[in-house]
Amino acid sequence: MDITDWLAEYGYRIRLTRNIAETIADRGLPAIEASAVKTEKSTLGTREIRTSLTGHFWCSLLISLAHGLDRCADALHRVPASALGALLASDGQETCFAGLKRRIADQAVNIVWRHANPLLPVDLENAARLLRVLGVLFCIDPAAHRMAVERGLRPLAQDVLADSTEARMDRVFGAPLDPFAP
Repeated sequence: MDITDWLAEYGYRIRLTRNIAETIADRGLPAIEASAVKTEKSTLGTREIRTSLTGHFWCSLLISLAHGLDRCADALHRVPASALGALLASDGQETCFAGLKRRIADQAVNIVWRHANPLLPVDLENAARLLRVLGVLFCIDPAAHRMAVERGLRPLAQDVLADSTEARMDRVFGAPLDPFAP
């Protein structure tokens, strides 16, 4: 499976990706232009502003947003341990949470968190994946754009790209780099 196959597998993925792209075109670009004109005291015209947003600007922006979401998702995965630490350290309750009660508290925190997770407003990992896919699709030349390869395509290798595509990437680009490196 590759990016287009992955998108086509479920219609909602296409709709979400299209919505993001249309939002960029219909609302994002005009807002950026208005802000740039205001910031630059009207010395830039629409053409100059749009020219400055060519090349790898949009794919880099989308892939960077996906990278930021990955980091937030990592922090969310640490919530139960943080909550348990706070619970165990709260108001001298440590003695109440010894032994069996501590294990029960640990289980309770994890169970409540697992059931509270769907209440969060967005699935950060899926949002990051969609932004990454869109960033790669926006890219004018992903093979020549290190960020598109390392922070866009390589993270997609786990659940979007076919094994054969990942093997070709390894042959063409060499070993994966640290996706969090600057």
